[in-house]
Amino acid sequence: MLIIGEKLSIIAKRVREAMMKKDKGPIQEIALVQAKQG
Repeated sequence: MLIIGEKLSIIAKRVREAMMKKDKGPIQEIALVQAKQG
């Protein structure tokens, strides 16, 4: 899980900011969109 989080935080500015603020909202939104897309 840490490796995935590290790669996401490097790629997506929105994810990096959410992780630094410990805000799960943006990360949950991205996960839901990805889950719906399969």
